[in-house]
Amino acid sequence: MGDMKFYADRDKILVLKFRNKSEKGMKDILGFFFGVLLAFSPFFFTVYVKSQVIKQGYKISALVKKIEELQDKKEILEAKLMTIENPKNLYTIAKKLGYENPSFDKLGFISPKR
Repeated sequence: MGDMKFYADRDKILVLKFRNKSEKGMKDILGFFFGVLLAFSPFFFTVYVKSQVIKQGYKISALVKKIEELQDKKEILEAKLMTIENPKNLYTIAKKLGYENPSFDKLGFISPKR
């Protein structure tokens, strides 16, 4: 009877040791995972920040391009307005372009459908 108790106690100890080893293995895996994550987190953070800066740069360049296009349109419309306000300028510009009898209908550069 004493021998049976010894083997039962020994099996309990082995089971406890096995459980501790498996839990320790899991802790080692989690520790390694979080250690690697912690070690590379500055790298990931800098990559994220750089990508956001590049993204904002593209947005800014697109807005600058749009502003330049609008300024060009504004200058063209101001030039058209100046020629329309002063018919003498309109006549001289039309003569330079080669029109003999200039009128608003014939001049393509005044057309809003440019």
